[in-house]
Amino acid sequence: MSDPREQLLRYQIEDIVIPTTAGSSLTISLSLDGAPCELHLELHSLRANGFRVLVQDDRGRIREEASPATRTYRGDVEGLAGARVAASVADGQLFAVILLETGEKWGVEPIASSIAGDDGAVLHAVYNGRDVASGAHCGTQPVAT
Repeated sequence: MSDPREQLLRYQIEDIVIPTTAGSSLTISLSLDGAPCELHLELHSLRANGFRVLVQDDRGRIREEASPATRTYRGDVEGLAGARVAASVADGQLFAVILLETGEKWGVEPIASSIAGDDGAVLHAVYNGRDVASGAHCGTQPVAT
């Protein structure tokens, strides 16, 4: 994973503690533009009904394997009416998009998995969508035609 700070014009660094026993609901504290807030998240699977993991072995046979645990959440921001959050939690790291009622969009991404404090907090970049550098893109490259 690349460092998100390379594609941001402005960001704040947050020590975010993700509960080690991420369950069906999470409360995560952080700041948006210096204002403290809490994200209230509920586990929400994006998988279709009947989702299965099928693996082909070296002899060409297909077998079913156990599906990994759901890691996606959705929720709101306490005190910000109409704000919505879509998030995933993986290995103690938070990836989130926060959409305010005004249409303003915020992002949260881990800086590096190896930078963790004694309390289990991991450093994350929190940034406003308007501060993403021109030409930055989300995860995939456009298909060349």
